Amino acid sequence: LAPGLALLALLELPINIATHRIQSARKRALQQAMLEASARTASGVQESVAAIETIRVFSAEEEEEKQHSWNLAKELRLKEQMELELALFTFVWRV
Repeated sequence: LAPGLALLALLELPINIATHRIQSARKRALQQAMLEASARTASGVQESVAAIETIRVFSAEEEEEKQHSWNLAKELRLKEQMELELALFTFVWRV
């Protein structure tokens, strides 16, 4: 009955598909980066615990703490970026 309205409704479909594909690719990439950052943090903790005596002998506790803090901060930044992008794509999808 209303070709203009039908066309407008059909324009939504490719936009939603494109948005979903972009969001899925970004989410996958960020999840992979988050997994790698988490593994790096866990590995660092494991190595520090295993070499605690060596760390103490060389008085490297502060350096190890800085490295661990940097790894945790990177994880937090990635998590925040994931949440921000999810909010952005949700906003675009709903608009």
